[in-house]
Amino acid sequence: MARIKGQAQFCPNTATFAPCSTYQANLNRLLSSLSSNANQSDGFYSTTVRQNIPSATVYGLFLCPGDVTGPTCQECVSEAIEDILVKRPYTKEAIIWEEKCWLRYSNQSFFSTMQDNPMVTDWTSCNVSDQGGFMRLSSNRLNVVAKEAAYGGKKLFATREAKFGSFKNL
Repeated sequence: MARIKGQAQFCPNTATFAPCSTYQANLNRLLSSLSSNANQSDGFYSTTVRQNIPSATVYGLFLCPGDVTGPTCQECVSEAIEDILVKRPYTKEAIIWEEKCWLRYSNQSFFSTMQDNPMVTDWTSCNVSDQGGFMRLSSNRLNVVAKEAAYGGKKLFATREAKFGSFKNL
């Protein structure tokens, strides 16, 4: 996985496609559809582009967090498309995480499929003297925010902050 200033990319397999192929035409149609729907959606959009050749089918989606506005989401999705095409040309499957969005496409359907890889983690290194208290507060806040996100509206998004010791915010 490549990590670039606020961004991560992942290409799960090494399968490639030929320039000017049906797959490339379908990928271009898919990416255009994702980009044009980024401002009109609720921060999530998925689609499939296929023609008569099953091996040229392309599946794709984007996701923007609930606090990202439509124009910001569209800008991020457009930048993600440009970045992935430049940095991973001719790959049949790619994932890119930008600061305000996530984009994925593949030649294999991944919709409604649980996958815990790849993942991106950002670690902040700091010492916590009261680990038990920190874990209790973290667990409590995560439970609260998960319920709010699950039942709080169409975007399924929520945030919470908490003070803990000398840390500014958790």
